[in-house]
Amino acid sequence: MTKYARWSLLASIALVVIPRLAAAQTSSPASSRVTVYLDCSYQCDEDYLHTHIAYVDWVRDRAAADVDVLVSTQGTAGQGSRYTMTFIGQRRFAQLVDTLQFNTVAGASADDVRQAMARVLEQGLVRYVARTPLADQLNISVKASPTGTEQTTPKADPWHAWVFQTSVNGNVFAEELTRSMFMSGSVSASHTTEAWKLNFSVNDNYNESRYTLESPDTTIVNIQRGLGFSTLAVKSMGPHWSAGLKGSIESSTFLNQKRNLTLTPAVEYDVMPYKESTRRQLRIQYGVGINILAYNDTTIFLKMNETLPVQTLSIAYAQRERWGSVNFGADGSSYLNDGSKHSGSISGGGSINIVRGLNFDLSASYSVIHDQIYLTKGTATPAEVLLQQRQLLTGYRWNAFFGLSYTFGSLFNNVVNPRFGGGGGGTTMIIMQ
Repeated sequence: MTKYARWSLLASIALVVIPRLAAAQTSSPASSRVTVYLDCSYQCDEDYLHTHIAYVDWVRDRAAADVDVLVSTQGTAGQGSRYTMTFIGQRRFAQLVDTLQFNTVAGASADDVRQAMARVLEQGLVRYVARTPLADQLNISVKASPTGTEQTTPKADPWHAWVFQTSVNGNVFAEELTRSMFMSGSVSASHTTEAWKLNFSVNDNYNESRYTLESPDTTIVNIQRGLGFSTLAVKSMGPHWSAGLKGSIESSTFLNQKRNLTLTPAVEYDVMPYKESTRRQLRIQYGVGINILAYNDTTIFLKMNETLPVQTLSIAYAQRERWGSVNFGADGSSYLNDGSKHSGSISGGGSINIVRGLNFDLSASYSVIHDQIYLTKGTATPAEVLLQQRQLLTGYRWNAFFGLSYTFGSLFNNVVNPRFGGGGGGTTMIIMQ
């Protein structure tokens, strides 16, 4: 068979099979069971949910679902998470919408999270299942508390809403001619209430790499250190306004900064109420502060230290809906004594459901950089460039990612098969020319 004939045969098969698969995908399942689509990009164990809630039909396309469940999450004061589950009725359950929430504590195990999610999912699905023939098999029970009454007031908190976290990390890698070591540690404390948000953190890192060259016989050592402290104090001023103070002190051999102290009072306005932030937000923040710098080596402006006034402006937008999620941001800063020394960046991304089964993911950012006043005087050596021992002069920085995926075939997603890792591995056939 010639090459042209082979490709003609494959094209003919595709023209016959794909439309039939697409037509099968658009057909509605003739079943009294509720079909459910779970839109969750967070800590969701879908295999567990599918096996635990087996009286509904799980589908992988929201257009084929009777109930579209949208899951969003937000951090809580105690370093836990608040999950918001929005149940959106479609087709026979159109206009039947509900929202339920549950919280997880800091350090909750994956099993704790998936059990809580399964419980709330079942609670939300009751009103839909109750409108099907399965209602006759539906039983509802409530676990009574040991005392017969539910506690309505919180227990005394000996920590007064303060949460502390510490971590130490290390990594060592070695070959015959190379060796690297990385160590880092951090300590943080936070206090979050409806009126105040306080965060403090300290972090330290050490990175060492050694490279042995056989000709000539020499060893190159690359050592980078970094130390930082940051603080944030925010006062709530209603459903839309807040005021705060951002502060940090850092040192970095890579950035030629022996000390970089920044204090910036700022105000922020959220066009949407803060309580809606898990689904949508549009925040505008402006601050004016001071930047105190001390350098390890003389800079390109012949400075060893300087104090400069600075202003910052940031705009952030995020939205998560059934059609996908999008986020955009713009940040800028400049020195008030010299507007030519400024920087700004824009970024955005999202995951969009274009049509049934077709998804588009995109993220990108672009920065304009004209405020590298900390750069070391003199030309970088080849070793400093290759080993990234110092920041180089640049006028911009950008990155981008995009992806497109299309899925077709059976709508149903009920079966869980964990064999061979559950990834559906198989044999790949390669056609050689």
